[in-house]
Amino acid sequence: DPGSILALPSQCILLVLVQLGGIGIMAATTTLFLLAGHRLRVRDRLFLAGGLGVDTPQGTVRLLRVVLLFTLSFEAAGSLILFLSFVFSGVPIATALYQAIFHAVSAFCNAGFSMYSTNLEAFSTSFVVPGVVMLLIIFGWIGFPVVMELWDSARGRVRFFTAYTKIVLYSTVFLIAGGACLIVLTEWNHGFANLPPWARLWNGLFGSVTARTAGFAMVHYAEWSPGGLMVTTW
Repeated sequence: DPGSILALPSQCILLVLVQLGGIGIMAATTTLFLLAGHRLRVRDRLFLAGGLGVDTPQGTVRLLRVVLLFTLSFEAAGSLILFLSFVFSGVPIATALYQAIFHAVSAFCNAGFSMYSTNLEAFSTSFVVPGVVMLLIIFGWIGFPVVMELWDSARGRVRFFTAYTKIVLYSTVFLIAGGACLIVLTEWNHGFANLPPWARLWNGLFGSVTARTAGFAMVHYAEWSPGGLMVTTW
């Protein structure tokens, strides 16, 4: 429960570590190296290429910039929507901004830390916050190469997806849909029993998405049935 147990400096340290883990330690340290005005040697570019998942060091610095822009753009968009949602729900502006940034980074990096002592249980019957969190989790886990290929396809620059992108997309849809159906079936009269029917479906989808490793929860896992917990661990 970092929101109530950790002091603000510790929360900021946690957030920085989550962000560094999300973009990759090697990419983060290389960014600091470049910001300090240093040039990368060939060996440095080879290490960076390996960390970014490419075969050659050519264009690694440019690719690094694009990856950072991709990460920060998604987190900024998520933070903005969460901020507006928190403000409209009565949270003070400064607190809403901080919480929005924290949750956006935590979701995109699949960390699952929340500023609320009950995680996201207060939003079990709302759409905006869980919806934004789910989208950030999904785009964070499918990764930069797949998102860029989807973007290029939308702009008409590519006609066919690579085998890697197809595998990621098909497996993502299968795992989310299959997991949501199983969670709804196991928790309809257990963990979700106190929710309206539409919210049970919504929470089932959220439970399936966050099981990817994100770790958020809108219904406390202590209320789940053994079957639902088993589906989650799968």
